[in-house]
Amino acid sequence: MDSALASGFLTYGPLGLFCLLLLLGWIVPKPFMTKLESENEFLKRALETERTLRAEAARAALTTNQLLDALTAVAAQRQASGIPREGTAAREGA
Repeated sequence: MDSALASGFLTYGPLGLFCLLLLLGWIVPKPFMTKLESENEFLKRALETERTLRAEAARAALTTNQLLDALTAVAAQRQASGIPREGTAAREGA
């Protein structure tokens, strides 16, 4: 901001100082501040919800990986012991 413009505002005394601080953003109107605070609270709640959902998705992915590992281990044990896959004996005997 130009210093001449700032000094022009200051010649009007407290009202000029108030206007200058308002233009510089040091003073914010109450309704605007209330709106910002409520929006901030809404965004905090939304972020917490997203974090919770992400944690649940991570737990679900971990459980899925554990199930797949267990199924792979069972299949490997069956193959190593010579047990035929289910359904193959019925087709061979028919």
